[in-house]
Amino acid sequence: MNHFSLSSLFYFLILQASELRYNELVTQVPESTRPLLRQIEAMQVLVPCIWPFIKTCFMFLLLFVLGLCVALLFYFHIGLVRLYCFFS
Repeated sequence: MNHFSLSSLFYFLILQASELRYNELVTQVPESTRPLLRQIEAMQVLVPCIWPFIKTCFMFLLLFVLGLCVALLFYFHIGLVRLYCFFS
């Protein structure tokens, strides 16, 4: 099995566990609160599934900002060198 199929199996098992939890809880709550229960279960499943994506996006954003900082420091250094040469 490759990584993709293992992760797909993992998410399928999470969704299946959520569905079983929902089916257990649905008998214990009134009819009017069942849509809210479905939304809570969906959010509890969604957060672990998308967390790797969010973490990757934050890492790319952090690397981008770090690159901008390095570029700005480089340009600032060049400006200081030019000023030093100009006043020398």
